[in-house]
Formats: sequence, C-alpha cells, structure tokens
Amino acid sequence: MPRQITAAHHSHIGPRERNEDCAGIATPDEQQVIARGVIAAIADGVSGYEGGREAAEYCVHSLLADYYTLAANAPTSALSNSLSSSPVSIPASATITDCLDQAIRQIHRGLLQQAAPESTHSSMACTLTALVLHEHTYYFSHIGDSRLYLLRQGKLRCLTTDHVSDLPGMRHVLTRAMGLDADLLIDHGKGELEADDIFLLATDGLWGALAEEDIQWHLSTLADQPSNAAYTAKLLVDAALAADTTDNATALVVRAGEPSKPRRHDPLRFWKLLGAAAVLLNLLLLYWLTRG
Repeated sequence: MPRQITAAHHSHIGPRERNEDCAGIATPDEQQVIARGVIAAIADGVSGYEGGREAAEYCVHSLLADYYTLAANAPTSALSNSLSSSPVSIPASATITDCLDQAIRQIHRGLLQQAAPESTHSSMACTLTALVLHEHTYYFSHIGDSRLYLLRQGKLRCLTTDHVSDLPGMRHVLTRAMGLDADLLIDHGKGELEADDIFLLATDGLWGALAEEDIQWHLSTLADQPSNAAYTAKLLVDAALAADTTDNATALVVRAGEPSKPRRHDPLRFWKLLGAAAVLLNLLLLYWLTRG
C-alpha cells in the first residue's frame, strides 16, 4: 500500500534581485501513487542565463505534470507539446527510472529549442534534482549542483554528486545542467526506503551556507514532529539566510512514514450497526418508561 508522505517546501530570494529557484511535489491520486509513487523536484536557474528562472519553473512544473502521463503511455502536457515537436510516450511497463529519464530528456529538448538561434526566447538553463518514493524504494535523478540528502536514524548522507568544475576557484561553474549542452548526462540512483526516512532537496544557496551538522539538526525537527514539514523547510531557509547566503535559498523536505493500512471489509458491519442502534433505542425506551 502507498506510504504516508509528509512534504513541504520553502524558498527565499536572499540577497539576489529575483528568485530563480523552483520546487514542488505532485499531488497524484491513489491509483497513480500505487503505479508510480510520489514525485518531488527542485531546480535552480543557471546564473548568466536570462531565462534561468523560467527554465527552473518549466522543468519542475513539466516534470511533475508529465511523469504520470508518460508512465501511462499518454501524450505529454500541453506545455511540453508547445516546446517540442516529438512528444515522448513510453509503455506503462517501463521502470520508474525509465519514466524519469525519458521525461527529463523531453524537457531538456524543450529548453534547447528555446535557445535555438531562430527562437525569440532567452536562453534557458537550470539544475534539476528529482525524487520518487514508491513502495519500498526511493529513486532519484540529478543534473547540476542542487542536492538530495537523506536523514536516516539521525545520520545525514548526501545522495548526489555536484556537477561542477574541479579547477581551483571554479567550483561554482557547472559542468552539467538542463538546457546547457545538446548531450545530457543524467545521474540516476535508487535505494531501499525505510519508515521515517527524511529527504531534503536543496539548492546551493541553502546547502552552501550551512554545515552538514546544521542541516542534520534542523531536519531532526521533522523526525520529532512528523506534521511539521512546512516549519522544517522554513527553518532550513531561515538558517541559510542567518548564515549570510549569497544566493536564493530553497528547501524541499519529504518524510516517508509507514505504509498505509488497507481498509478491511467487514461483511457484518451493517448488522453490527443495526444491532447497536436497536440497543440504543431500547435503552431510550426504558429510560422514558421508568421516568413515567
């Protein structure tokens, strides 16, 4: 059965002139959750690209919208169709990693079209990190330097690798990004999901300002109070601002609870309710008779 998922995100412009981060989590119906799980994503517009914010919004919104329709072998969203002449459609038997890979590549082609010489739009590029929780497994796809962390039993671990230059003083320069080059190399990963796992998707404006010990401490608030996802996300962003981040700061937190229990069908439920009503009626009648 689907797991009980608690999630929320918070973002702040920081010292920049505009916020080029975007984050979101899908709200699928029960059948979609059973088939393909729950997906969350975060993106950060690449500095120096005029359409960075638009790229981040397009990538996140399109991925959340298209992930389930692609999995069902249906046409992509209207937004994706408007940016690509070759919509992707994959069979329902495809793996979750296949669905993520094909959806992300479709979005990447749309960004490249925006940067084509004949296009009237600005160049568009951004990072993209996505997380899917399905049954007993978590899956992720990653391009750029936004990060995915996992807090399990009080220990924090970064699941992604930053795609940045190794040259001294160039660690801020991305070597991979959505819309950056024609060839897109995507990191995919997965692992066994445990109850009470907590995930953090964060842009560099957040993780770059905080030590991992601080991130771990703030995420522990969600472990102690599972319903406080929004509070935890804001707590992380506020901590980055207090640490004088030089960029937009965005946090998306996801907590995986226990699998929901199926509702058991009781064939005698109607007769039990009827019997309880009869007993109550008899008690009321006895009360009025003794009172008289």
